Amino acid sequence: MELRRKTTAVRLLFGAKNINIFWYLTKEPVWVIMFASIIACPIAYIIGHSWLANFAFQAKVGIVPYLVSILISCLGILIISGYQVIKVRSMNLINNFRGE
Repeated sequence: MELRRKTTAVRLLFGAKNINIFWYLTKEPVWVIMFASIIACPIAYIIGHSWLANFAFQAKVGIVPYLVSILISCLGILIISGYQVIKVRSMNLINNFRGE
């Protein structure tokens, strides 16, 4: 976390725009969520479908709940990253380089 904070401070020092910092903070977590969702959603669908098949009253579960959960996860990451951009923009850059 310390390295990321210093890297972001250097980017700000050299005049990076808010959208560039936002992309820098958001890119990796969004890819991790997408990769994890590609693996987890089919497994959850298969397990859930086989579990629901044992009940007397059958319930059909489509793909919509899985897509909504992926969307909510990505939205959470975007909100947290947006907050971090605002926080980084308001901090004093000199305090990040005092230890060096």
